[in-house]
Amino acid sequence: MKQSEKANTNKQKRIQVIQTMVVKEDEGVLQLVNEKRQHHGKKPFAPKAEKLATKRMICSTTDPDAELSVKHDPRGLFAFHDHRIVDTLHHFILDAYVTAATVPGHRILMGRIERVEHQVGYSLKEIVLDAGYDNARLARE
Repeated sequence: MKQSEKANTNKQKRIQVIQTMVVKEDEGVLQLVNEKRQHHGKKPFAPKAEKLATKRMICSTTDPDAELSVKHDPRGLFAFHDHRIVDTLHHFILDAYVTAATVPGHRILMGRIERVEHQVGYSLKEIVLDAGYDNARLARE
């Protein structure tokens, strides 16, 4: 899967939006951490209470689905990511998927792999990823 292609919109047309969201702890991760702590004879962590967080976002007026990405331009570009799964032996693109620039590839990877396996009819034997996909939750799956 590769995240190099970007489509961008006019970065001059932007507005500032304040978004309020509820932040809660991932129970699955907390459970794994507590199991490890108990295995080593330590007291488990208590779950944290939900809290409200406000986030200031800059949005495009021409394309509200585009997200501001500052990876390749310090001022930011409104962009999307193009994720691809490629058969490297035969050089075929098996799957292409476009997301907002702020969506990390590891969040959509397993769903896209399952889709390719369903379409092709067999399980993938090897998957090669770049360092951007290094994630503990992804490694468990």
